[in-house]
Amino acid sequence: MRKFALCLFCALLIAPAVLAQIFIANSKPSETLPSVIVDGLETYRTSSPEAAIRSWSKGGPLDGSQEASNQAVLLHQIQESYGAFQGFGRLAVWAGGPNLECSGLPVILPKNSWAL
Repeated sequence: MRKFALCLFCALLIAPAVLAQIFIANSKPSETLPSVIVDGLETYRTSSPEAAIRSWSKGGPLDGSQEASNQAVLLHQIQESYGAFQGFGRLAVWAGGPNLECSGLPVILPKNSWAL
């Protein structure tokens, strides 16, 4: 009886992690990310940090602002340290509350990879 209870307990602990990995492995970032983010990342990969910032801020409150332009400086600093942006990986999504969805996005850089 104890072995059965221990196996059941372990299964209940492991099942959510396994299901999350199955979800992540079977999803593509473009299927789970809003198109504005995917489009901006693709613009960043093929063009420049400035173009990506313009893509992300287009139609929003920071569209054309100096504050949005300042963000491109940060992306340039990251490129100087880690190399040019090459792409992004699969997305991890989790609920942060009833009205909040959090996303983890691995960014691929030549010298290192890190997650946003």
